[in-house]
Amino acid sequence: VLRHGYKERDEDYVPDHESEDESDEEVEEDEEVHEAEHAPHLEYDKLDPPMTEGRKYPNMAEFKLALSQHAIKHEFEFNTEKSAPHRFRAYCSRRDEDKCPWRIYASTMEDGCTVMVRKNSCGHDCSSTKRKKKIKNATKRWICEHVKDWLIEDATLGPKALRKKLKEHHGINIKYKRVNMGKLLALKELYGDCDTSFDNLYSFKAQIERCCPGSIVI
Repeated sequence: VLRHGYKERDEDYVPDHESEDESDEEVEEDEEVHEAEHAPHLEYDKLDPPMTEGRKYPNMAEFKLALSQHAIKHEFEFNTEKSAPHRFRAYCSRRDEDKCPWRIYASTMEDGCTVMVRKNSCGHDCSSTKRKKKIKNATKRWICEHVKDWLIEDATLGPKALRKKLKEHHGINIKYKRVNMGKLLALKELYGDCDTSFDNLYSFKAQIERCCPGSIVI
């Protein structure tokens, strides 16, 4: 790992002007995800989430993460047709090229939170099941969730090390820039925003001085 200004750089770092841009669809997918306040607790295999009709997930955010993991696990890619707070539709990325009939539709239930897979009746038999150089459905949100435990153990892990771990555990290659975005999101969720944390130091200092008169806080 090398230091360049204030930014950490790995040996395989790709400058922004040389890196492939994130597609509008992928960025939108990441920005849409948010946690529900009162999600029900539902058990399922996080490494191989089932997508059979009738399967339930705690909320839309968790369903999207599970679908991304399902696609990565079973080596296919999907395009999002409709993404809204209460419903989601997607189809195989090779629909037009290979006439693949795979589609999935999910929506929230009566509680307005729990998501059920309503339709997923066709399997895949197309070229989308072959590993590609770029794995679109490994979003920064997906990366965030899969690197959190590693960062808890060692918060100094850089994108290069995380790329290697993701390759070892999931058999996929993800671009450096996207891994870095996922890492930053994970660190923010684990430890908070750096700027906000720094600003909170002044409040912390004031509380100490108020509770313990005569204390000196440097």
